[in-house]
Amino acid sequence: MAFNNNTLTACLLEQISDAVISINKKGRIDYISSSCKQLFCDFPLTHHGMLKSIVKEDRSRVTRAVRELSLVNKHTVVQFQLEPISSNQEARWMEASLNAVFEESNQLERVVAVVRDITTRKKIENEWTHLALHDVLTDLPNRRLFDERAAQAIALAKRKEHLVSVIYMDCDNFKLVNDSMGHDIGDELLKAFTERVRHCIRETDTLARVGGDEFIILLTEMDSLEAVDLVVQRIVHSLRDAWSIDGAQISLTPSIGIAVFPHHGKEAKALIKHADIAMYRSKQRGGNQYHYYSPIVV
Repeated sequence: MAFNNNTLTACLLEQISDAVISINKKGRIDYISSSCKQLFCDFPLTHHGMLKSIVKEDRSRVTRAVRELSLVNKHTVVQFQLEPISSNQEARWMEASLNAVFEESNQLERVVAVVRDITTRKKIENEWTHLALHDVLTDLPNRRLFDERAAQAIALAKRKEHLVSVIYMDCDNFKLVNDSMGHDIGDELLKAFTERVRHCIRETDTLARVGGDEFIILLTEMDSLEAVDLVVQRIVHSLRDAWSIDGAQISLTPSIGIAVFPHHGKEAKALIKHADIAMYRSKQRGGNQYHYYSPIVV
């Protein structure tokens, strides 16, 4: 199978939007369709230039796929991401279908790659994935993502003997705000509440919204119960000042329950359940306070 710009095959290949690249058995590119220029922007359309445009961690995947094709007659699809090469430095996604062409002697003659831009598809997929794992109002992780991160954190803590803490929070009298001032004000209050709490934890921790006015925090790799206590106190202190929303001064206090691995549970499900129980005890005692889980009600 030879590629020549004067052949009918080459003429047909020039009409398709996917890029077609032929790499001979010496590893040199001997044909590149004109659509490559649009696909790879200003990078030189050479073998070296093409490899430069692929991120380092994916370069080996492409090289390995070509090597496998040279050993056995088969078809494979390799998906890889390019470095940000567009004018606005936005990352682009490409999907390459690599096909081996063998001589009559069953020796590799060339590898033909058909490459297409799937950036739009990837963006849509990523958006749907984000929506499936995040709360629409606050853009915080939802319960599903929280559960995944909690399980991972506990698995790591078991190996490294760290503490993991689950903090369950409910906003005292939030229903009264919603009923008296409207849901729009309530939504703004929840977003403002989220921002204050977010600034009290590390980037490696997780703040999730799991209900109307219920939030869970995951503190990972904690050294001591005192360190957990400091975070909780920081959250309580940050919520003391009222918010000014639509000209109204609104106060919102939390009822907080805390469970710590391994003291209050060995699995994520148990920790969440026990933190929830401790939170309700805080609420029953008037709110605006926090309690650690205890199996005995006192």
